[in-house]
Amino acid sequence: GTLRVGKDKVSWQELECYLFAEMLICVKEKKLPPQAVTQWDDDGAPRKTTRCTLKGSILIKKHLNEVSETGTIDENVLTLSLSVAELPQFHLRFDNRNQ
Repeated sequence: GTLRVGKDKVSWQELECYLFAEMLICVKEKKLPPQAVTQWDDDGAPRKTTRCTLKGSILIKKHLNEVSETGTIDENVLTLSLSVAELPQFHLRFDNRNQ
């Protein structure tokens, strides 16, 4: 789903995040202009064309050390502590606790 993510808790960006068995990936959806090549689905209807750019990935078994709830109770932030020198922490900010 769409989450606000960040390396620190100061600047956030909104990305689509997908959790798989062994990996968390974050992508940015690029909307293509209407004049882009039209694709058709199996029923002959025009298909909405979008492309995604991979913004980051975390190998859960290899990189993830700990998950903790951080921030105030209203912030709904999970912090991933990672074993990667370039990114020691990665924050996921949810709209609500049920997301």
